[in-house]
Amino acid sequence: MDLDFLTPYIGQLSFGGVLGFAAGYFVKKVGKIALFVVGGLFIVLQILAAYGFIQIDWLSIQQKADPLFDEKNVKTATDSFMKLITANLPFTGAFVAGFAIGFKVG
Repeated sequence: MDLDFLTPYIGQLSFGGVLGFAAGYFVKKVGKIALFVVGGLFIVLQILAAYGFIQIDWLSIQQKADPLFDEKNVKTATDSFMKLITANLPFTGAFVAGFAIGFKVG
């Protein structure tokens, strides 16, 4: 079986896989740190509120955050993501596979 037609894609596949692995590993590590910081900040705020040092208006915070998750913003993000992942399919396919592996390992 002649596989010469794959030659132009070998570089894209290997490069995409390596970069995907690195990105997935990075995202998982940074995500853990970010969640640790956010969780710690939430606990500190709750302790300060429980002892009466501060007062938190959670309803106001929710009202300010709600527009970020409206249907238009979610659709725009989804459309942008789909355009991104279908732009260069051989590279992107290897990148996504590498990302998943890197995320799992990280």
